[in-house]
Amino acid sequence: MVSVNLYQAGAFNVTIEFPSTWQELHTSEVMEFCKQQLTNQSLGKAALLIFFLKYRAKLQKVKLPSNWVMQIDSEGFAINGLTLLDFLYTDNELINQPQPIITFQRWFFTRKYYGPDDGFSTITCGEFEDAEIYFNQFIKVPNPIALANLAAILWRTKNQKHTQENARKWALSFSTLQPWQLFAVYLWYVGCRSQLPKMFPTIHESNGKEKSSELDILAFTKCIHAGAGVKNGTRQQIRQMLLLEFFFDMEQEAIKAKEMEALYEQQ
Repeated sequence: MVSVNLYQAGAFNVTIEFPSTWQELHTSEVMEFCKQQLTNQSLGKAALLIFFLKYRAKLQKVKLPSNWVMQIDSEGFAINGLTLLDFLYTDNELINQPQPIITFQRWFFTRKYYGPDDGFSTITCGEFEDAEIYFNQFIKVPNPIALANLAAILWRTKNQKHTQENARKWALSFSTLQPWQLFAVYLWYVGCRSQLPKMFPTIHESNGKEKSSELDILAFTKCIHAGAGVKNGTRQQIRQMLLLEFFFDMEQEAIKAKEMEALYEQQ
């Protein structure tokens, strides 16, 4: 958090604690960011800053005049204030789940879909493998249908596990979500996905160099095939493993292989 002082002589002088990292954002702020990203980009950043300040002021019980925006120095506000949002436009580090429950309501019928916990901590290898297909589709050709399919894989009704049949069935419901809700799904997925190379650096290297940034749609499927065997079981058994558990195993194997290669080169 950073302290932001809003001052206008004779009108107000208040201090607001303002978020400075993705993990300090509340769900309302993440969702507003998604809305602004899909609207007028030239005005979106200023509107987002005002929203954050109003939201945090209310949360912290800080009294602001109803017309405080009209009273502040617009030039100073733009120069000094907008930099507070820079962290949102550099690295996406969103791992906190902004939509733990997505609710659909039609007439008197309500259905809730429950999302994964923070940071890919509860998704399985099978869910990640299937989600990667639609993630890569969206990267190549951005479209809401790909994100609806991705969401239908990771969000599900209570006490039901992911199956490809269920995901296909539920995708129709997710396609009716607001664009900013689907964008929030994508934003969270990218934020969690970007942490994997930091958590498991060795398997994201190749001969001491970072792997090519070119998309490989079957990259994770190849990992599952390579990992199948006595230790991890069949491909289907690996799909049922927690993703981070499988990545941890792969990381340990990669470290051992790297150490063996170093010893071999010394001889």
